Amino acid sequence: MSTRKIWSELFNSRKIMVALCSFAVVIAIGLICGAWILSEEKEISLNVNGSEITVKTYANTVSDFLEERDIAAEKISDSNLDLSAALRDGERLVVEFVGDYRVRVDGRTHDVSAAAGTVADVLDKAGVILNDEDIVEPSLDTPAADGLVIDVRRVIIKDEVRETELAYSVEKKKDDAVVSGDQIVIRPGQTGLRSDTYRVTYCDGEFYSEELIASSVTDPVTEIVAVGTGDTVLTGAETSAAATNETKMAREDEKSTASDKAISADMTSAKVVTMKATAYHEPPGSLTKSGTLSRVGAVAVDPRVIPLGTELYVEGYGYCVAEDTGRLIKGNRIDVYLDSEAECVEWGVKNVTVHVLE
Repeated sequence: MSTRKIWSELFNSRKIMVALCSFAVVIAIGLICGAWILSEEKEISLNVNGSEITVKTYANTVSDFLEERDIAAEKISDSNLDLSAALRDGERLVVEFVGDYRVRVDGRTHDVSAAAGTVADVLDKAGVILNDEDIVEPSLDTPAADGLVIDVRRVIIKDEVRETELAYSVEKKKDDAVVSGDQIVIRPGQTGLRSDTYRVTYCDGEFYSEELIASSVTDPVTEIVAVGTGDTVLTGAETSAAATNETKMAREDEKSTASDKAISADMTSAKVVTMKATAYHEPPGSLTKSGTLSRVGAVAVDPRVIPLGTELYVEGYGYCVAEDTGRLIKGNRIDVYLDSEAECVEWGVKNVTVHVLE
């Protein structure tokens, strides 16, 4: 064999080798690039039972991706989904997934199998109707992962009124117009009332919390009691008995005045006023505006303020009847009758508490 022929065959075999090597390099580069492309991070839109999220993954196939998301392939009801297909960046997967859930509500536990995207979907499939105040854990918008346990706590909010009685106090006043040892209730005491309104929250029938939202108070009324310090009860009859004029006594009997009433322990006041009090004395036999004899127990008033004939109790003076008037007795003024001018001077002018009796 000639030298030229040997070199020709050697050259041709080298060309084949170069071609084979080049092809192998291209294949290797392609495999490396493909593996790199497949293994790079991808952003996938995943819609599970209508609830869509965007996630990032390094999974290469749909099956790997779903396994990564804890979605079991056997629970996927969509038969059109190709689990073996390669996963590409930006791809959107729509999956209908049947999960198993446990719902605890109204004292019962319900096991639910359903295709649900969120907790709200699970409760809807379970037929649970929620009230506005009910508490759901986890929240309604939480994705419904397989095996999820959902607690529903029933909440009732209502307003409750709580009332508390407030005791009244008793004020005792010494009064020499009342016989010693006797006590007269001038103004009955009345209990007060405190009313508090609470907004109370009950959770599954048990107390949960409360908030005070309103309060009102009706103050108690102090009871006023006259405590007797006098030796006798001075009445109109006893005053008239001191008179020596028989004609005057007959006239008094004929009139049968209301001032001949002694103080009784069952008298109560309908109104209490503070008045400026003076005192007056008339000669024996003088008559009042009402036609009765002027005497202790008959007082002068302004009829526009206290009508004539009104029974009164004047603290420091005693039981009396409005029977007279006076030129200077106008407005909140009262003129009490006393037995002598000296007593009137001693009385002077003072503010007194007047009880208008019922």
